[in-house]
Amino acid sequence: AIAQSDAFTGFNNLSASAQMKGLSCAFYGQMPYSISEIKDAGVSILQHLGTGVMGVVFRSYGNTDFSRQGMNLGYALPLSNKFNTSVSLGYSSTRISNGYGNTHTLWTKVGATYDIRKDWKWAAVIDLPASALKNDEELPATLRLGTTYSFAEQVALSAQVISTTNANASLSYSFGLEYVPVEVLSLRFGMNTFWQTWSMGVGTKFRNCSFDAAAVVHPQLGLTPQISLTYGIEK
Repeated sequence: AIAQSDAFTGFNNLSASAQMKGLSCAFYGQMPYSISEIKDAGVSILQHLGTGVMGVVFRSYGNTDFSRQGMNLGYALPLSNKFNTSVSLGYSSTRISNGYGNTHTLWTKVGATYDIRKDWKWAAVIDLPASALKNDEELPATLRLGTTYSFAEQVALSAQVISTTNANASLSYSFGLEYVPVEVLSLRFGMNTFWQTWSMGVGTKFRNCSFDAAAVVHPQLGLTPQISLTYGIEK
């Protein structure tokens, strides 16, 4: 969820962590649709710097026939106690075998988060990719608008609407629920209309570390298992 502040904001919306103090690292790995030949993994590193937070993200997806690597560097700045902004610059490289070659893309991500109350947040993220540097392919721009509402620090509800210039799927939605019955345990459920998937997961944490395991289910393509690890040091 783009309005939630956690170690994965580097992947989603860096502005949600603009007021973080210290260091935060996150890793995720998944096997799309249980196909062992395809790997999808990423690392996010957030560090308090100056009056804001700097974020570095690395991602890798694919196999020997198709692969995509990307990285982005961003900075999040709190403009007030309630309003935060961020800007990220990204680069990705795509390789396709059998003579298709490589292509490279630059893109910009702009994010903003507003705390209506301590338990209610809104966020917006705009992805603006440049044309592919090799073949001038027009890539779609994306606008995401999301909100998260928390109940007594035990239940958090999230919703997100995604609009894209891609004519095949111009509007989609996602919803999520997180329940924390005890401090060291989290249960999560979600669904996404664009990918036509639903998901569930469980997480646990100990001191500065946390571990999560989840599964995403597609009605035709099957199961995608996921794991993630986070580590954080607060100042």
